[in-house]
Amino acid sequence: RARTPIKRPKSMIQTPTRPVSSQSISRTPGSINDFKLEVGMSVFCNNELGTVRYIGPAEFGEGVWVGVELRTAKGKNDGSVHDKRYFTCRQDHGLLVRPSKITVRGINGAKLITDYYGSKESSPMEDK
Repeated sequence: RARTPIKRPKSMIQTPTRPVSSQSISRTPGSINDFKLEVGMSVFCNNELGTVRYIGPAEFGEGVWVGVELRTAKGKNDGSVHDKRYFTCRQDHGLLVRPSKITVRGINGAKLITDYYGSKESSPMEDK
């Protein structure tokens, strides 16, 4: 004799659960308090994806600048501006921009750089 399955309301169906450790919930390095802009990070810049290749001063303007290697040839340089090399990438894949021109995981780059590099952006200048 064949068994007919018992139909249970969806509210009675149990799905297996496993205990969640506190470590998997808590944010370790990378939490908002520790999160900072670093070389090697993937960023969104000028509506393009790119990778941070340089963070620091530039001879052509005061304050902190971020060197970004774009995935596509929509940049303005190869990592050098006015004969000064800041990083190396393929021609037309590089940009030097203010931190506010990039976003990381939806966070404006200016918020991720101020406390760690000692100076906020100075007046906005054209991207190089």
